[in-house]
Amino acid sequence: MATIGRANHASYLNTARTSYISTAPFQNNIFLYTTSIVNNTNTGTLTAWSVSATANPPGNGSTAVTCPAGRVLRETGRKLYPGAYPGINTYMVGVYDAQTQLTGFIDPNSSVYSLYNNDKPNFIADGVDAATGTGTDAGMSIFTLGNITATGFISTASYLTTAGNLTTAGTLTARTGIITTTLTAGTGITTTTGQIRSGSSTYILPSGTVTLNAALGQVFTYAVSNSVAAETVNATNIFDTGSVVYFIVTTNTSSCTITFGTGFKKTGTLVTGANTIAGRFVVSFVSDGVNLCEVSRTALQS
Repeated sequence: MATIGRANHASYLNTARTSYISTAPFQNNIFLYTTSIVNNTNTGTLTAWSVSATANPPGNGSTAVTCPAGRVLRETGRKLYPGAYPGINTYMVGVYDAQTQLTGFIDPNSSVYSLYNNDKPNFIADGVDAATGTGTDAGMSIFTLGNITATGFISTASYLTTAGNLTTAGTLTARTGIITTTLTAGTGITTTTGQIRSGSSTYILPSGTVTLNAALGQVFTYAVSNSVAAETVNATNIFDTGSVVYFIVTTNTSSCTITFGTGFKKTGTLVTGANTIAGRFVVSFVSDGVNLCEVSRTALQS
């Protein structure tokens, strides 16, 4: 690592300039590197800060509290290369944490880190938002016409908006809200303070007995058919308590008696009546975690 003799641009250029920001607690992904001679063989060992009792300066290891997400780590200029250093099987860079004054090695391409800056000397303090003058800078925004692919979590403190499909094999968590056309999650969808709103509806085809699959969205439509005079609607995949479902019925010249069956708590059947114009009934439900409980239903809307 270069030493700054005097503060000019040339001296800045000789200083380690890349820094990283942690995207998750990193105590298990930053390491001390030590070497020793074992049976006349030079042996190298990487020890995570979380289990190290000889951190620099000495300590009892680190935790998610001392190594949180959002921490900026600056390169020191030290590198570990596979083949050149015993016990190293991937490229590692030396960094230091200005908050704890600890130093160690990280895999710069680990999923726990993102690039923070590659043009700022490591002795300059973390930046603040230039527009407000407050708040430590985090990472840069992403603007792309391509794909964003993640095998881990996507977490946002604001809105995540997509005009197309949003698919995850894991859990999608948003602190404020999610607005999307199609949202598919393998293990669950969680919103901390906001709501998940569907930009599309699911049509239910009349057949005498139909299923309202609550996992498909929150808006379901049904058009009365001349060939079906009585319909039973059963609900499946009832989701979290407090989730809302809307059932919109379009009428026609034939009347239909709609019975809300399994999975519903309702006030009674819905008899559409025969109408010369296409009208609408809207029935709203809220989930209690087991059933869809009727909240209200409108009169015929023309």
